[in-house]
Amino acid sequence: MDIYDSTYTQYVALMNQLKESLLPFADLSIDKGKKEKVLKIISLVDDTIFNANQKTFLPSNELLAITSHLSHFRYELRTMPPSLRLQLTDCFKHINGAALALLRITNDRAAQSVRDLSAAMMH
Repeated sequence: MDIYDSTYTQYVALMNQLKESLLPFADLSIDKGKKEKVLKIISLVDDTIFNANQKTFLPSNELLAITSHLSHFRYELRTMPPSLRLQLTDCFKHINGAALALLRITNDRAAQSVRDLSAAMMH
């Protein structure tokens, strides 16, 4: 398997893990607006998984959009319980891993931004 195939495979695996980490937020009895935001992020993750499986272009910009939406969502949940904070930290770990995987084959600004933003959000 060449580096591109292994990168896409790793990216898809991390996005699937991200989706699994996001699902508990969609099941929370939170207000409708927050639930819609989580479902939007999950939809973006589904889209990037589909596109990455096509292997036609690098999903750096898609990953940046997901990271941006999730970081805004994180700020809306400032008073969340510690267990949910840990769950969000896991989400950003998956995103960071995906950015690092992409940076093995590209040096584009979007992937670098995702790496930096997700690293900051893990703390």
